[in-house]
Amino acid sequence: MEPLNTDEKILQIIKNIILAEKNIQLIKTRLLSKNGATIINVDNKLKIIIPLQDTYSNAGVGIGRVIDTSEYVTDNITLYSDIYEIVLDQPIHFENPIILQIQYNPDEIEEINNIAVYYFNEITKKWEYVGGKVDTKNNTIIVELNHLSKYALLSDKNMIKMEDINDRWSKDIVYRLISKGVVNGVKVNDKYFYYPKRAITRQEFAKLAVGVSDDDINSIDMKNIFIDADQVSTWATEYVSTAYKNKWIQGITVKDGQKFEPNRQITRAEAAVLLGIISKEQKDITPSKFADSGEIPKWAKEYVDQLVSKKIINGYPDNTFRPNQFITREEAASMIDKFMEINELYKRLNN
Repeated sequence: MEPLNTDEKILQIIKNIILAEKNIQLIKTRLLSKNGATIINVDNKLKIIIPLQDTYSNAGVGIGRVIDTSEYVTDNITLYSDIYEIVLDQPIHFENPIILQIQYNPDEIEEINNIAVYYFNEITKKWEYVGGKVDTKNNTIIVELNHLSKYALLSDKNMIKMEDINDRWSKDIVYRLISKGVVNGVKVNDKYFYYPKRAITRQEFAKLAVGVSDDDINSIDMKNIFIDADQVSTWATEYVSTAYKNKWIQGITVKDGQKFEPNRQITRAEAAVLLGIISKEQKDITPSKFADSGEIPKWAKEYVDQLVSKKIINGYPDNTFRPNQFITREEAASMIDKFMEINELYKRLNN
């Protein structure tokens, strides 16, 4: 038998990865194109578009289908597609998102807003919301991905439904955080609201940022630290004290001591500092060049540059950063979502 060439070795590696899971049927393997996007169709039910990347030379992708779905379905989960396993032969950081399109049968769906693309978290063994744009003309849902895993079109009865985000740009972002247990909205009578356009307070943002960090949550007595410690809400105390203990926050110096001002709305500059300190360090940070860069406080500039380089936070269409503008709850959700995405990517590439 002649030895396998490089391309054949890549495809064999992918085949071995997929078949290593006993409950997966191999559907297709394909080398990633070096001249343009790689487009794969599966029985007119699934379509994957992998844009040309600069981060690989020889690589391949494989698609499998879960044979027995019983271990992936609970009482709250209803599947509307096969469960697809999509893998690469090597870790790749995708600069451009992968496009995933899944076909659905409209006769099987009572409420289209209740279904979305989910991915299966192999660590927690739970489905996590990804989202997607519904195309009712072609009966498809299209979503952008930053990594490959097990994906399916499904509905989750346990997903908390927000009454005020269906027409917001942040809809998928908020639901992703809900499915991960990061946010849960505000319950009013028997309904839930996220209040996406409302400005977020300093203690609310501290809870979000500290809650998604990799550090343990510890509560300490803050009465001798902040003169307004009694104004910190009970639900936020352990998060604010953890941030202080880890030197992620310092407070605001006033005549009588240090204040935290928990109920004051947080500015974009302040949020960038907190998340920048918590975030992993990054080399080769490119200085941001906003039209209003001169308005970014010196104490925040390093962290703004860091988060912009990581694409955790962006400027506005007019090339302003608006450092002193308050952050809305949906903007905060976007920052946290991107922060978690970067951290998860870092872990995948280093495992």
